[in-house]
Amino acid sequence: MHYSIFNDRFQSHLKKTSKTLKEIVRCLPAPCQDNFRDNSSDSYNYSNYLLPAGVYVVLFLVGSLVGSMKFILSHPKKKRLWVVLSLMSFFLLMAPVVSAQQSSSSIAQGFQADTSVGEIVAGALVSIKVGTLRNIELATQNTADQMVGIVDKNPFVAISRENQETQVVLSGTTTVLVSDINGEVESGDKVTISPIAGVGMKATADSQVVGTAQSDFKATSTKKIDDKDGKAHDVRIGHVEIQVGIAYYQAPGSNYLPPFIQNAANSLAGRPVSLVRILICSILLLLGFTTVIILVYTSVRSAMTSIGRNPLAAKAIRKGLYQVGAVSLIVVGGTLLASYLVLSL
Repeated sequence: MHYSIFNDRFQSHLKKTSKTLKEIVRCLPAPCQDNFRDNSSDSYNYSNYLLPAGVYVVLFLVGSLVGSMKFILSHPKKKRLWVVLSLMSFFLLMAPVVSAQQSSSSIAQGFQADTSVGEIVAGALVSIKVGTLRNIELATQNTADQMVGIVDKNPFVAISRENQETQVVLSGTTTVLVSDINGEVESGDKVTISPIAGVGMKATADSQVVGTAQSDFKATSTKKIDDKDGKAHDVRIGHVEIQVGIAYYQAPGSNYLPPFIQNAANSLAGRPVSLVRILICSILLLLGFTTVIILVYTSVRSAMTSIGRNPLAAKAIRKGLYQVGAVSLIVVGGTLLASYLVLSL
């Protein structure tokens, strides 16, 4: 009888938690609700996408914690100890599982593997194949702009549509294959793609990086490669722990621009922008806005002088100022458009 009462109350608690979560989802913007909704029915599927799945886990944990506290306090004093001990036992049993998963605290998403460039193995850097949305291939220096993450066979959280998909870590810590082409990778170094497809190296120049190394280089094999002059070199390949974070890296002292200007230009263009393009863009903006300032200043000054000499000409002078304003807007718009094209094309 006591078990029946406990089970009924627990089931009621779960139903209330589920109902609360559904109400929270309904309060989200429509695009977020679409991510939670299952396309095959009118129900919600909380594991369709990476971000909604993470949000659902947080909401479920918070809701369960609050509900459990209310559930404990609602019991008679003699039964509270039994409930607390049961919850403690549950957490103690889950602790080893959580500890085991911490060795690869990463969040991954499933993609279809394309082996046209080479075999995709764990730790390889991969890029989205041009012309596709869900197909990945080994990253190369030519496809660094499409780099999406690192392959991991056992991520902490995996979001997939099919069982046969390759898991690619988008965020968190994992292991990556690296070489010593630019020197041995050390903890704190940025990792970019090397001339070897799918293998990273220490970033020493401006480039797209996959993340920051969290451990020192450990060599496991040696590979012979030819440089652009045809000379063979022995390259050691190994692995390091890395905090994944796709970004454009600006090497210290690589140019004379402040980092915030370079980052702003990269964000506006959607890709890495060279120093020459940024300088041309800056000259265009300077000339355009200088022209507008001079035009407006001289027009307003001339208008004030003319009105002082002939107040009856105020209507014509005002019309002239409107025309000057329209020309100024056209000049500003043309300058901004030209600057954008210089950065993006």
